[in-house]
Amino acid sequence: IENWGRVPALGCEPVFISDLADAVIEALPHVEALAGSNAAAGQVDKDYVKSFLALIFGSIMAFWLLLGPKVIGACKNYLSFNAQ
Repeated sequence: IENWGRVPALGCEPVFISDLADAVIEALPHVEALAGSNAAAGQVDKDYVKSFLALIFGSIMAFWLLLGPKVIGACKNYLSFNAQ
């Protein structure tokens, strides 16, 4: 880390900046380890048909759950109005 003494926050003490730089340096090996494990574990899903079908099914379910009760209520009102 070079020139870490320049911090955009106003009013920071030099001790705080040093502690922050030390914390970043200590955290770097952990981040590299996590990045390596995520790259190996998180392979890209290439089953496009499955993803597309899940998207369509989810959209239909959301549409039905959102508008279903209103459609059913409108049908009941229409049928009860015509029955009178």
